[in-house]
Amino acid sequence: MQIVKATRQSRNEIIGLLSLNNLPIEDLPVTLADFYTASVEGKVTGLIDMKRYSHYGLLRSMIVHPDGRTTQTAEKLVHLLEQEADNTGITTMYLLMETAEIYYS
Repeated sequence: MQIVKATRQSRNEIIGLLSLNNLPIEDLPVTLADFYTASVEGKVTGLIDMKRYSHYGLLRSMIVHPDGRTTQTAEKLVHLLEQEADNTGITTMYLLMETAEIYYS
């Protein structure tokens, strides 16, 4: 598995992964500056992204394709995003979840 900054070339695969998981694509930025993708054999199998607000970060999406959910991909993506946030002046990260009630009910 390889984790890298998302590229313009991976945009369609990112849209597909977001759509597969019923996540919005309408507000996908043109520049994928804070998007990171996990790939296996050239295919995007996971992604994570952050939106910046001054020194705050909002973890918006973290997705792993069902075929890759036993490979610690999510853990590796979160760890990389935390490192990148810390290295670039983000002091606090927030998580945006529209389905949090399933964890707290």
